[in-house]
Amino acid sequence: RVPGRPVPCCQPGVPAGVGKRAMASDDQDICLSIRLNGAPVVKLTGAAVTQITGPRNIALIALLATAPALRRSRNWLAGVLWSDSAPERARANLRQWLHALRQSCGADFDAVFCTDRDTVGLLPEAVRLEKNVQGVFLEGIDLAEEGFEDWLREQRLADTSPGPAVNAATPAAV
Repeated sequence: RVPGRPVPCCQPGVPAGVGKRAMASDDQDICLSIRLNGAPVVKLTGAAVTQITGPRNIALIALLATAPALRRSRNWLAGVLWSDSAPERARANLRQWLHALRQSCGADFDAVFCTDRDTVGLLPEAVRLEKNVQGVFLEGIDLAEEGFEDWLREQRLADTSPGPAVNAATPAAV
């Protein structure tokens, strides 16, 4: 592993946990807590507690948290988050956005996110997704991007979890 380089955990056949323990100091668990129903809340707990804010950051994490195996292709993410941009510009925007997110998360970024040339993902063992929380999926999150709005509408239509307001944090299933 080269410091400052993304952990290539999104490649098929590479264990999802590669890099997590190496980045956690003093065996401290690093966790990304995600609540997507109601007012979304995303907190990264590691060396410090960092609340991840901003509609596009929340949207990116929601796109990953709802993905099969918690990862998506960069092309797909760029197309959804910057659907009104040319594909090259959208991918450049995604690269810049991930760099800014990496800067704000510090060393804990590599313990939660896995990135490579083609994909972006979350490490399942580092994610806690709060389920059975009442509220509208991604309530208050609005991006003026047609691709994201289409995806959000589909997610809200598929969301059939009208259960009680319980903060039942569970590890993300793969």
